[in-house]
Amino acid sequence: MLTNYVFMRTIMKLIIKKYSVMRQVLILLGIIVMFPVYGQSKLKPWQIEGKNYQVVRGGYLPDLPDTIKPEIFPMYPKGIDGIREDIIKNLKYPKKAIKNKVQGKVILKFAIDTDGTIQNIEVIKSVSKELDAEAKRIIKKLDIWLPGYRKGKPVRVEYRLPVNFKLS
Repeated sequence: MLTNYVFMRTIMKLIIKKYSVMRQVLILLGIIVMFPVYGQSKLKPWQIEGKNYQVVRGGYLPDLPDTIKPEIFPMYPKGIDGIREDIIKNLKYPKKAIKNKVQGKVILKFAIDTDGTIQNIEVIKSVSKELDAEAKRIIKKLDIWLPGYRKGKPVRVEYRLPVNFKLS
């Protein structure tokens, strides 16, 4: 909290030295409005800039009791294509599953929390213990999301995501 105070005090000193009174008021209002938005996410603005965040809408679950339908859905780098790329990049087919020739689709449910982190990963449709554990591990390794918003405030949004395991 102290760092936020020091940051705001420094910004205010710079603004007061450089701009007229009317511009000072407008700039400070803009900072006050935007500051809480950046404070909600675990990502810093410089971490967001180069990643091409895109909205991911497909997996929203409207029937869960603690979920609010957002006006702005959570965003992931490169959207659903980015999720697929990261899953493929991080996938390590379990040796025991290869030995037993186990394959199939694991369906996971997880929440994007108000700070953009992935929470409450659960297996909805299981294939085997090994594949379920690998699917959960992959989801845990995904980047931090930009959270969903409703009425200007970040909200928790839940998703379902299939992870396909196929031996070639």
